[in-house]
Amino acid sequence: RTCGNFLRKDDWDIPGNDMLPSPVQLSDYASCCIRCQTTLGCKAFAYSPSTKQCWPKTSTGDGGKPEGDRISGYSRKYLLARETQQTRLLHRSMLSDL
Repeated sequence: RTCGNFLRKDDWDIPGNDMLPSPVQLSDYASCCIRCQTTLGCKAFAYSPSTKQCWPKTSTGDGGKPEGDRISGYSRKYLLARETQQTRLLHRSMLSDL
């Protein structure tokens, strides 16, 4: 499921890398997604449906972890850029071993 250019992952949390002020009280997942989309530097977010709290993130850190009562959203652009960078680093490492 998506929200704009964000991928949704249910029962998943992204610890750390919170943008301040955080958390932000918002009524639903879609509002949290919109907050991230319209906040410069926001790459991902985590939302708690029970507390209605939203944590915009500057990065996904180590990718996150399973967590009930959390819905996370990831920017497609950010994930693609991160994957491209990791691929480049892997190629450089492989070339240096030759």
